[in-house]
Amino acid sequence: MDDLAIRRIHDASLELLDRVGVFVRHEQMKASLAAAGCRIDGDRVRMPGHFVTSMVTQVPPAFTLWSRDETSTLTLDGRQMYACNTGAMPNIRDLQGIIRPTRLQDVRDVTRLCDALPNIHLVTSQPVVAQELPAHTLILESLVAVVENSAKPQWLLVTSGLEARYAIRIGAAIRGNLADLRQRPFFFVGVCPMSPLAYTSEVVDAILSAAEAGLPVGILPAPI
Repeated sequence: MDDLAIRRIHDASLELLDRVGVFVRHEQMKASLAAAGCRIDGDRVRMPGHFVTSMVTQVPPAFTLWSRDETSTLTLDGRQMYACNTGAMPNIRDLQGIIRPTRLQDVRDVTRLCDALPNIHLVTSQPVVAQELPAHTLILESLVAVVENSAKPQWLLVTSGLEARYAIRIGAAIRGNLADLRQRPFFFVGVCPMSPLAYTSEVVDAILSAAEAGLPVGILPAPI
């Protein structure tokens, strides 16, 4: 892909954000975007190209993740490629060849496998779904299971601001305090919108919680 093609994609993206906009179901975020010059129509937020360009220039060009034991780092700068296992798988084929629903012990076992593989650089905080756990503790109990079984940096998957805030408290306790977690993060907070252009209040709240804690955020493109 040459520079002209890349520029056309960039220009089309700016046009899409300006003409179609993004659905944002979060009053605080909409108020902040309106104050910054975006056009608000109900839950639809249209972002002028100059606003998007200005915001992009304020994003740090890179961030570094540390291993939990602080013996290694990964710098995510767009120039290096790292591998991460997938996440939230509901079933597994076990060592007996039986396909069955996954449980918390599978989270531990899959994490240990990822920890041992040198070509896996990041581990998701929910490699499989511990289906015996209640929904309100699933993310956090999975996070603890992963932390206990791997020192590698993590992609922390959350679905709400409440989960993000509790997960950040867990991370701060592991590091010693929030300031040390901010300086040497061993995870980034990952969220998934409903679609590339629709953000629920829960997802926006998770993004804001991570930003307020000074931690990096990763947003899935969510094409389907």
